[in-house]
Parts: sequence; structure tokens; C-alpha cells
Amino acid sequence: MMPESTMQPSVPETIGARFDVVALVTSAGGLEALSTVLRALPSNLPAAVLVAQHLSEQRSSLAGILRRRITLHVT
Repeated sequence: MMPESTMQPSVPETIGARFDVVALVTSAGGLEALSTVLRALPSNLPAAVLVAQHLSEQRSSLAGILRRRITLHVT
């Protein structure tokens, strides 16, 4: 028979951990303001930054534009 400790399900260390998220929402015309705010954030910010922007139905190149304007990692 297996010891009781090995029968327990494995729980990732991140369960119950705190994750900070900065959420920024802007209209289609808010690129300059968005860039200004993002440039002011430190590149080692200990939080995820979520950006939502209202855009037209055309394909967006927001990630590419932000990569050229700010030092934060953009995905």
C-alpha cells in the first residue's frame, strides 16, 4: 500500500498565489495615450499588463506598434 502522502494529488505551487494584473482599455483613437502610459511603466513591472482596444473590423497591428514604442515585452 502507498503511503498517504504519495496518494495526495499534486497541487501546483501557484495555487493561492497572488498575481497582479494591470488592465488598460482604450478606444481606437487612444493609441498615443496608451503608449504614454505604457512607456511610464518600468520594464521590470511585477505584473501582467492586459491591453484591450476597441478597433474597427480590420486586422490590428497593435502589438507591432507597441513593440516599437515601449520597452515592456509585448506578446
